[in-house]
Amino acid sequence: MNGNVLIPLPEERTPLAKDPATRAAVQELLDGFPDVPPNRPDIAARAHNANSWFFIRAPRYIVDFAAGYVREPAAVDVAGLGLMGLGGAGMLGLYWIRAHFLGFPIHPLGLAVSQMALTRHMWFSMFVVWLLKAVMIRYGGPRLLLRVRPFFLGFILGEFVALSMWLMIDLATGAQGNSLFNV
Repeated sequence: MNGNVLIPLPEERTPLAKDPATRAAVQELLDGFPDVPPNRPDIAARAHNANSWFFIRAPRYIVDFAAGYVREPAAVDVAGLGLMGLGGAGMLGLYWIRAHFLGFPIHPLGLAVSQMALTRHMWFSMFVVWLLKAVMIRYGGPRLLLRVRPFFLGFILGEFVALSMWLMIDLATGAQGNSLFNV
């Protein structure tokens, strides 16, 4: 994992509030911290090494985005609402076509998911898998697909084994900085 954040020391994770509702809310916030003591005292007494996107940049982005609209409220975006309606009508049309024409190749949810950042990074891998599956179904039928399934599941298992091995090496040596995936 990467990115340093400050977390409370284990002895500091007890709420001091007297009001039960406030005490419960503060305890819920404290429970959100990793269940471990800080692991980077060389940087600061409360420093903990964590993934910078999930623990620093993403929360800050959300708060900054909302704060920007609070500071400078935007007028109603009529063009944006019109485009949203157009997109909704397009999705409704795709659902109708898919329901009435067997074998229609475009799934409406695939169109929505295609705009996610992670999908933009993975589209070629997904295309290759789809193409391999289509070729195997076309020329070998479902029987071939069942015979090669263990081969492809081995790829997935191999990825997990390699990641687990590196995490165990990191645990044994105290190394840090490896991440499970990049966003």
